[in-house]
Amino acid sequence: MTQYLTEQESMSRLFDANLANLNTAIPAEVVKYDRLKQTVDVKINFSEYLQTEEDTEELLWPELSEVPIAMPQANGGQVSITMPVKPGDIVYLIFSQRSLDEWWQTEGRQKITPQDLRMHDGSDAVAILGPGTAKRKLPANASHDDNLVISVSDTRIIVKPDGTVTIEGSRLNIGSDSANTAVVVNKSLLGLGSWTSDATILINVMGGILGLIPATYPPLITQSITSSKAYTND
Repeated sequence: MTQYLTEQESMSRLFDANLANLNTAIPAEVVKYDRLKQTVDVKINFSEYLQTEEDTEELLWPELSEVPIAMPQANGGQVSITMPVKPGDIVYLIFSQRSLDEWWQTEGRQKITPQDLRMHDGSDAVAILGPGTAKRKLPANASHDDNLVISVSDTRIIVKPDGTVTIEGSRLNIGSDSANTAVVVNKSLLGLGSWTSDATILINVMGGILGLIPATYPPLITQSITSSKAYTND
């Protein structure tokens, strides 16, 4: 026996069918990263379902290849922040309202007239690194209410609103990654560089006593201490 649908039911099914073909945004998992092309191949770990007259059919997303990945940059790429991307990382896919084929081959500032009129298509995705999940969120010390925090494993760079920069890590190379000359810090043996205006300092140089020198004169005896964490090419 044939069951006829009301006009409202027919319109509702038509609307649902159109929505099912409209891609907006969805998380995905990185399968491959091309650092030079700045693209990723991704798989979408969501199932879609197609309702047929007999049953419900499961539809799996195809793997998307060479998806442009977005990392912060400005001034034509002169200023950028990049991160290493590995298989298994999570990205958030945004599906463009228009075809990106022609735009992808330009500098991004020209007027584009897409040759294909597709909209929100699976082939026009852009990947944004993140987000995390409830079981894969950043550790507590990776963020702060007021400070900028850059974290890589156990190393952190913290920039405070007052301009203070703190680096927490096992080694600091200045100049290049191959820096191997330990940074030298000079400290005064007398008062560590401090003196008073109404006293005198007895200075011992090369085992001989030179005498009393006004305390307003900077201390002469210093101690060179090499850092065990900071290195330079100089």
